[in-house]
Amino acid sequence: MEVIRWVLEHGGSLIQAIGIILGLLFTGAALRAETRSRQVENLIRLTEGHRAIWTYFDERPELSRLFQYEVDLKRHPLTAKEIRFVQFLINHLLLTFRAHQSGLYESPERLKDDVRSFFSLPIPRAAWEKVRRYQDADFQNFILETLPE
Repeated sequence: MEVIRWVLEHGGSLIQAIGIILGLLFTGAALRAETRSRQVENLIRLTEGHRAIWTYFDERPELSRLFQYEVDLKRHPLTAKEIRFVQFLINHLLLTFRAHQSGLYESPERLKDDVRSFFSLPIPRAAWEKVRRYQDADFQNFILETLPE
């Protein structure tokens, strides 16, 4: 009897509370799904940008020495095209870095190894030294932490 009376007196509040809790759970699940969807969308966009950069590289033979370890930069200094291409890559890396900071992108596990490998080459390293002053301090620190000694 008391249970029936309690339900009659407080049933509306109970239903409201249950509705609020279910609403919060539903909102949390929807937010989680939306976050995952954005992460996948960002991965697709970054992959498209990555592909465009490397297609650009493949179509320009004048950039072929970019991945050579034996380059005499005193006799054959950096070209404007080489600096520009490295800047494209730096900008792409900056977008990846910012998306990761914002929680919108999961960086690959070996990203720092990839960055270290790239900037260990003479041309990318020399180009970085020319353009690094234009980068934000936290991004500069990220790159500097990965550079080979």
